[in-house]
Amino acid sequence: MTVDFPRPNRRGILAALGSVPLAAGAWHLGRVEAATTCVLSPSMTEGPYWVDEKLNRSDLTTGTTRPSVTQGTPLTLSINVLSYGSSSCTPAAGVQIDLWHCDAIGAYSDVSANSTVGQTFLRGYQTTDANGQVTFTTIYPGWYSGRTVHIHLRARVYDAAGNTTYNFTSQLFFDDTVTDAVFASAPYNSRGTRDTLNARDSIYNNQTSALLSLTRTASGYAGAISIGLSGLPAATTTAITPASGFWYTATAGGRGVGFELNAAGTRAYVGWYTYDSQGQDIWYAGNATYAGTTCSGTLSQYAGGTALASLGGSAATAASLGTVASFSLAFTSSSAATASITTAAGTTASYALTRYPLDGSSISSPPSWVPQTGWWYSAAYPGTGIFLESQGQVTIGGETYTRLFMVVLSYATDGRAAWYATGGLYGRVTSAGGTLPVFAGTLNEYANGPTLTGNGTGTRVAGERGSISAVFSSTSAGSVTLPSGAVMAIQRFSAF
Repeated sequence: MTVDFPRPNRRGILAALGSVPLAAGAWHLGRVEAATTCVLSPSMTEGPYWVDEKLNRSDLTTGTTRPSVTQGTPLTLSINVLSYGSSSCTPAAGVQIDLWHCDAIGAYSDVSANSTVGQTFLRGYQTTDANGQVTFTTIYPGWYSGRTVHIHLRARVYDAAGNTTYNFTSQLFFDDTVTDAVFASAPYNSRGTRDTLNARDSIYNNQTSALLSLTRTASGYAGAISIGLSGLPAATTTAITPASGFWYTATAGGRGVGFELNAAGTRAYVGWYTYDSQGQDIWYAGNATYAGTTCSGTLSQYAGGTALASLGGSAATAASLGTVASFSLAFTSSSAATASITTAAGTTASYALTRYPLDGSSISSPPSWVPQTGWWYSAAYPGTGIFLESQGQVTIGGETYTRLFMVVLSYATDGRAAWYATGGLYGRVTSAGGTLPVFAGTLNEYANGPTLTGNGTGTRVAGERGSISAVFSSTSAGSVTLPSGAVMAIQRFSAF
């Protein structure tokens, strides 16, 4: 697969917090045709298998090789959340929707009775966007004795301090005719005939508004439902606009994130520059959704693109090695966040991220003529990108400079993804006849730093990889002179 760096990826996960006892009130689950058709109904029990795993992901099938998950019939589930009012319903943004259900043979994850303690398959949550919507990727649930086929759902809202201010649970159900068709195939048909249909399920209790609307797809089914919630707080979250630029882990030097939020404040492109298990530098990139205070998405790994030393020559085709992790960033301010990572192998980690001050102490605005902070790319070399940021103003000899930090996300000679960093002062030197912002620095490669989910043995400079200079004809276009001496045109990337 050829990639133009940065390359948008699919939606992924949103952040979440803890739980409190079930609040009093009533809500409705239903296929609402229009906002005014909301009808309230009682909440349903959370059941015995609720575990607050705090898994911020939309794809509930990741992190497991269990056949009863990987071989299950795919189900894409879209949920529209509405705030019920006396005369109408409106989209409810910032509501955390948590789902959990059994696999194709009726087993829940992280349950001792199912011998699945420590596993987290088919659990996760998202937060509704500005339109009150969330989408999950999962499988059609199986069955276990005494219950009809169902999915558990919890809706929560938090205040700015992270306290739960709203908490409801219910369940979603399936048409028995569709279920019979699904259960005729493996792995569902390994268990015989189920003992409870909708009509005999005391929790479902003929509440047809809790039935999913199901549509056959090429690979499985798409399910949709609208839920109307009563008593939602007037403001679910206080929106935060995180700063685009470099972020880092103060307690794990050498690992950082290039983060850029689009102008609409709805999507972000994120690049993690970190290290692999052997201590070699590596980068991952991904597209993310953003709503309120959280963004989430997936990180992909690339390989085989044009090596740094070969930029300026023939372009090599970069290939995607697939998704390596899902992530979320929960922002507490424009300059502080908590990153939550779940790798494809199921390893999880959480750590604080803060904005990176280029002068070592504080962040201030640069001059207006600096190149835009964020992602840049070369149309000639797909799969290669540059993230840069300028901060502050420094006057030297009557001339104005700013501090610039740049990370080139490229490839090593063996094809692996590798990153190179440089930083320093640059500016318009008008007394020398210069009219364009110029920069010159040395690209360094690093090693032995922290991995995406762990710690390193002590970040060190692996070596200097040559000089680089940049000239910008505008705030969104320029060129860089590479270590090879070749000049490469670059431009802003904004297609996310």
